[in-house]
Amino acid sequence: MGVVVFADNDVILKLSEYNLLREACDALAVEPAQVVVLNTAQHYFTRMRDKATGGKAAHYSLEGLDRAIGFAESAHRVEEYPNLDWAVGLDDVDLGEAQLATWAADTSDDCLLVSGDKRFIKALVLHKEGPASRVFRRIAGRVVCFEELVRVLIARIGFQPVRAAVARCPGCDQSASIVFGSRFDLPVEQVVDGLESIIRDVARDAGEGWLRRLQPS
Repeated sequence: MGVVVFADNDVILKLSEYNLLREACDALAVEPAQVVVLNTAQHYFTRMRDKATGGKAAHYSLEGLDRAIGFAESAHRVEEYPNLDWAVGLDDVDLGEAQLATWAADTSDDCLLVSGDKRFIKALVLHKEGPASRVFRRIAGRVVCFEELVRVLIARIGFQPVRAAVARCPGCDQSASIVFGSRFDLPVEQVVDGLESIIRDVARDAGEGWLRRLQPS
């Protein structure tokens, strides 16, 4: 399959709403066709758009959902389902996330897993000595959390564009909104410190080097 990035629906939705998909791909050094999404992603985003069009409250705009649908169309989808026996019955383990993590574990050592689901990551860490041990070990050093992606985007394209992007949709990521401040007026140093704090919290139980840190260029 070559070098690929496995990305969950949550990350795609947030980056679509922020209109930072292209910049995120550049930061990860991949083209959209090298991003693997769940084979149900496009239908999931389309259903969300249909509900939003029908007037149901949503965190995401029609424009953002259109971008998510378009990205899912251009991304790579794996039709075969991996063996998920290790994930069955584990609390806080979403089977979609487990599918992406298993694919990443079964693929080359230079692929990445980008996840916005901190509950899943923490559940994986919790069961790292049990049923999730193989997946946990195989993806060590290749997991990029959403906050790490925001941090590197600030370094690559500047603080103001990223802050403006997050401020356009404060409800789609609570952690990001808190880090930038209730009025989105916190200085860049404080915002980056806040992102680093979240990353350290996620990494604390996983161990040094389990999360991938991205370089700004």
